[in-house]
Order: sequence, then structure tokens, then C-alpha cells
Amino acid sequence: MKDSQLTLFIDLMKTNQMKKYILITAILVSTITVLNAQDKGKKGTDRAEEKIENALSEMGLSDDDRAAVADLLMKRRDITHAQNTIIKNAEESIKEAKKVIKQTKTETDDQLKKLLTPEQMEKLKELKQAEREERSDDVKG
Repeated sequence: MKDSQLTLFIDLMKTNQMKKYILITAILVSTITVLNAQDKGKKGTDRAEEKIENALSEMGLSDDDRAAVADLLMKRRDITHAQNTIIKNAEESIKEAKKVIKQTKTETDDQLKKLLTPEQMEKLKELKQAEREERSDDVKG
């Protein structure tokens, strides 16, 4: 956001005009949601800018107000898109990590079964369970 826009935003927050902009933003979000449902063919920033411009043109705002609101909405859209991409990538990374952990556990258990007697496997299982319980007690208390 440019310094002049930031100053404008801060000044607006100090006045009753902020209520007006919040209401306008709520109306725009609703309008954009409806427009989004109607317009699946276009992609990316062009579609978003067109939707915002169409919504703003119907609201009777001054050119300065339209520009300020459009800039705020586009910035929010860009930030939201970037954060959603981060979340999606994180979810994929977590899934892959869990898959690797599960595969490693299975392979390790198979190798241990080849090396240890059934009694030794049972003792190892008991030791692991006791360790889990101890960690659980540490977390609780």
C-alpha cells in the first residue's frame, strides 16, 4: 500500500467514514461472491479486477473512493491467495511426511521381526508403551 493510501486509510479509521467503507466492503464482498458464481470462465487478476470494478461502478462512489476501495480489495485478495497457497503446500507436505513416517515404521517393524524373537518383540512393545505413558504424564503434569 502506498504511503498516501495508508494515510488515507488511517484518517478514515478515525472518522465515521470508516463505517461507510466497512459497509461498502461488505456489500462488495457479497456482490463479488455472486459475480464469481456467475463467471467461471475468466481467470486470475483480470477477472477479480473486472468484478471489483463492476461492483464499484454500481455503488455511485467518487473516483477517489473507488480507487481506494479497489486497491484495498485487491490487496486483500492477493494476500488471501498467497496464504491459501502456503496452506495448501503445507497440507501436502504434512501428508507426505506422514506417509514417509508410516512407511519407515512398517519397514523398521518388519526388520525387527526378522532380528528379534517373539519374546523380545513383546518386551520392546512393552518398553515403547511405558515410554509413551511417561511422555504423556510429563505433558499432563
